[in-house]
Amino acid sequence: MSERVAGRSTNAQRQVLAFAYACHPDKGSEPGAGATLARIVAGISDHVVVITRKEPGLNADQLAERLGENVTVIQAGPAATNLPTYLRYFLWILDAARVATRLQADREFNVVHHLTYASDWFAHPLLFMKKRESERWVWGPAGGASYAPYGVSKQVTKSLALGELARGLSTRALRAVVHRLSRSRVDVALALNSDSERSFVSAKFTNVAVQVNAVLDYASLPTRVAPIDPLLVYAGRGVKWKGLPFVIAAMQHLGPNWKLKVAGPGTDTPYFRELAAPLGDRIQFVGTLDRIATLALFANATAVVLPSLHDSAPWSAAESAGIGTPVICLDLGGVGAMAGPLARIVPIHPTGDLAQRFAAAASATHLIATTRSPAHTKEALESTLNWAYDGERSP
Repeated sequence: MSERVAGRSTNAQRQVLAFAYACHPDKGSEPGAGATLARIVAGISDHVVVITRKEPGLNADQLAERLGENVTVIQAGPAATNLPTYLRYFLWILDAARVATRLQADREFNVVHHLTYASDWFAHPLLFMKKRESERWVWGPAGGASYAPYGVSKQVTKSLALGELARGLSTRALRAVVHRLSRSRVDVALALNSDSERSFVSAKFTNVAVQVNAVLDYASLPTRVAPIDPLLVYAGRGVKWKGLPFVIAAMQHLGPNWKLKVAGPGTDTPYFRELAAPLGDRIQFVGTLDRIATLALFANATAVVLPSLHDSAPWSAAESAGIGTPVICLDLGGVGAMAGPLARIVPIHPTGDLAQRFAAAASATHLIATTRSPAHTKEALESTLNWAYDGERSP
């Protein structure tokens, strides 16, 4: 365990103990969201202790400096990065809870907040700690309660979707146990989307609010220049449940002037190229791009397509909407919530013509003027966290 205290010693009111398993300012997705949340927490608190995982090339000194002058960073858990994801996470949970219990014995905290991981069905450090009277416990933003019917999974993945079925059975069972153990301890549950909100409410958590984990610098986003010839962009991992096979199928229902650019790790593979072969040069695989190049793709697209089965809060949808580019998605998970008014949500029923209806939604976006959707601001997240920490007003 390595530790560093940055900033001042203070006896002021808001003392926060935060768990941020994934917390790296230079990485996207969960690590980037963890760093963003930690910064926001530091900005509204007098002192914050952040317990995070060990990151190669990023020690506690460096991370504390980048999160805030009033931040203490403690790195816990295994140093090995080659462990299976959830095994590494569970070992970190146990060590993080041990470290937190030691800290509780030495000082008082007003708030204990589990920021990441964002899975609302997996264990978290709060389960292995004893709650003090002075503490208010917060969990989230968390997601993972989105499930597609089997017929939809089969349409989107172009496979038997047995993996999705197994995921549904296992995570539902785990969630029931985790929620039963958590609801009497957690004062506020923050959900990434309405699916997880319904899950928390049905599990009888006392205070539940929807709050995404995205905070965007809208001034840094590129200006949209919609193409004359219609262009769709898919930017994501090449896992089937993200929906790339479905997007390729939907392209068959669009006119020959429609093109698709595909970006992301694991997308330029023989499998996807074989699916795209009947469409010839209408589909271009551009490989893995950095964030700037990906945003440029969004800015020059007719629409971004993300028919994911269970993305809880994809930042790409928020960034696309922040640029002013519509996002076409299914009414599953958090894609629509992240894109806000620029979401073009396609109902999943009836499943028989789902690809055709997805294509029709794409066609309807062509040459329609849109404006940026600046919904994911620092102020919005601060407002929700202040409510969660104080318990005195509605979010």
